[in-house]
Amino acid sequence: MANASASTGRVASKHARSATPSVSFLNSLAPQAPLLLPFSFAVPLHFAATMADPREEELRQELSDCVMNNWFFCVAGVALAVPIGVRMKSYMPVVALGLAGTMLDILNGYDKCKDQRAALESYMRSKEAFGQQHTSLEHHLARQQAAAAQLDRQQGGGEGD
Repeated sequence: MANASASTGRVASKHARSATPSVSFLNSLAPQAPLLLPFSFAVPLHFAATMADPREEELRQELSDCVMNNWFFCVAGVALAVPIGVRMKSYMPVVALGLAGTMLDILNGYDKCKDQRAALESYMRSKEAFGQQHTSLEHHLARQQAAAAQLDRQQGGGEGD
């Protein structure tokens, strides 16, 4: 009986592991660099939040909000399709015009958000050109303040002895 329960436990734990994939497995499936397609929302396709740069996160969030803030064509397509679908006694017009409206919303968002996309691409190019160094004024000032605080601690520690 001990062998049966041990093998059953082994099988149960195997099923438990397969039901929820580990983060390392998901990271191994994800590409290492974000994929920027001409029609993408400039969101990385990896699962773990690996961005440590707050400016990049801010630019990506602005672009995503701009692109996803369009809803007019989807609502118009569904509103137009409901009477047609009732008359035809089918859901197909609602599905087709809803999807077509969503596609038009995404294309409209792509066209409307050129400034945000250009800002993100410019930032990514400058980040690659400078070897992912933080070149912002805030980072430079924070580094100077940290160095001054460390110098004060060293001088303050020397006086206490």
